[in-house]
Amino acid sequence: MGGRLVIFKKVWYYIIGYLEVTVIGTTVEKFINLTTQNNILIWDIKKYPRGLKLKISISDFHKLRHIIRKTNCRVKIVEKKGIPILKKKLRKRKVLVGGIVVAIVVLIYLSSFVWFIEIVGNERVSDEEIIETLEESGVAPGTKKSEFEAHEIENIVVNQHDEIIFVGIRVKGMKVQIEIVEKEEQPEEFEGPTNIVSDREAYITNILVFSGFPAVEPGDVVKEDDVLIYGRTVSDQVLEERIFEDEDKAIAEILDEFPQTQAQGVVKGKVHQKGYGESELVYEKRERTGEKITQYGYYFNGETNYLDLKEPSYVEYDKKKTLRKLNIDSLGWEIGLVRKEYYEVEVSQGERSNSEAKELAKEKAYEQAKKTYRDGDNTEIVDVHFEELKIEKDQLVRIRAILSVERNIGKEVKLQ
Repeated sequence: MGGRLVIFKKVWYYIIGYLEVTVIGTTVEKFINLTTQNNILIWDIKKYPRGLKLKISISDFHKLRHIIRKTNCRVKIVEKKGIPILKKKLRKRKVLVGGIVVAIVVLIYLSSFVWFIEIVGNERVSDEEIIETLEESGVAPGTKKSEFEAHEIENIVVNQHDEIIFVGIRVKGMKVQIEIVEKEEQPEEFEGPTNIVSDREAYITNILVFSGFPAVEPGDVVKEDDVLIYGRTVSDQVLEERIFEDEDKAIAEILDEFPQTQAQGVVKGKVHQKGYGESELVYEKRERTGEKITQYGYYFNGETNYLDLKEPSYVEYDKKKTLRKLNIDSLGWEIGLVRKEYYEVEVSQGERSNSEAKELAKEKAYEQAKKTYRDGDNTEIVDVHFEELKIEKDQLVRIRAILSVERNIGKEVKLQ
């Protein structure tokens, strides 16, 4: 019963108006006790290192004077909320309110149409080709959502594009999302004789030849475009005899005498990928206090207007702006709703131990190194090595990460 009463009071106080306030002092517990003894309702109480943040009705706020004097606490109004406050703000901006009402009505009407088409998952079939197919099927910006069947459109797109094996259509508000799944692209197949060459500098770790003659063995170091497997048909014994007969000739020249074939095989090599990361020993530490101010507004053709123009009184704060925008090309409109949030922060000097800074720098260096190597082709990280780059009297810990990555390094090229 008591819980229901509190909820009822909260709703009532929203109707008559309430305040968000901070209470700063060393006797905040006494402050809470005295409000309870005096039948002053406070709710959503949050404790912070400097004191409290709570909500209280406007009428009860004026009863706090003697409590403030007894506890020697400082009370500050952070935000005013409730219907009376909202009415007061809206009275000052009648044109703005009228504009918002009109915008809401327009948005409700426009939400029954498709205005955005998003295509994801396609690589070989272009957006333009898919959009052309959709338009021919009756789906385009400005189409009423009730005028097309998603399942039928999915079948049409699949049937008209051989490279596509699946289409999924989802309608989200005023946007239609088209998910495309294409057939797997087959590697380029060469007709006729080929060599397999290295696609980059590497240390050979393994070689498996299905067709052709190996040009390298594990332990060799190769450069980009070095031949790994020759597209020639010859046995080891025959080649040894020819090398013995003509010692002055290079092996590549001798191999040119034998029949050509298509080289096939897998050559794995170890390559090194490097990354860099750093971390400060002394850094600026920013912590949110929990106090926040929110402003709302609307956006129209590049111009933003807010219901509340009051700037935060915080010394330091983080700012976050959210814009939900809608483009109406047929009318030349660009409209949206804006929310801007200010979070109060306390700035202090933070310190990291040398080991903490090293770990943070290692993480950054490792992530950067990972971004530089190509995934796939049975890629595997086989070793990670970290180096600390020391600079005298430096307040930074600097780390270089070296990843040893093993992968297939061969690519097929036609024999001339």
